[in-house]
Amino acid sequence: MAEKLHLAGNTQISKFENDKSEPSIEVLRKLAAIGSVDIQIDLHELITGEPSAVVELCKRENKGLLELLAKYISFETARLLEERHQLWGELGVAEERERKGLAGRDQAAFWKAEITRIEKRIADVTEDQHYVQEALTGIK
Repeated sequence: MAEKLHLAGNTQISKFENDKSEPSIEVLRKLAAIGSVDIQIDLHELITGEPSAVVELCKRENKGLLELLAKYISFETARLLEERHQLWGELGVAEERERKGLAGRDQAAFWKAEITRIEKRIADVTEDQHYVQEALTGIK
């Protein structure tokens, strides 16, 4: 942190943390600049000890949006699982028709490809669900 703020070593940071010194406006500006990229810093809270109302509002809105996204992912997962179930049924019919000589091998191959596509989508949605849950865990 000291390096990013162009301070001479960690001693100055330690003084800030232990209330033995206060950062200058220039250091606060640098902190705000790196805070937006590298770390989350609420300068209002850093200076006053109280969280910024705007930051708290953003956290609540982000949490609400993430919860809505989690709900959508849950519905999408259920829909994809149902679609996969139906595709397996179609594959069974196509394979039975092929065994009886009523259809060529193209039908079963088509349904297998569709099942593979749906399974890939299920894996993607499951990964999305993991990231959303992780983000929700990070919001206080």
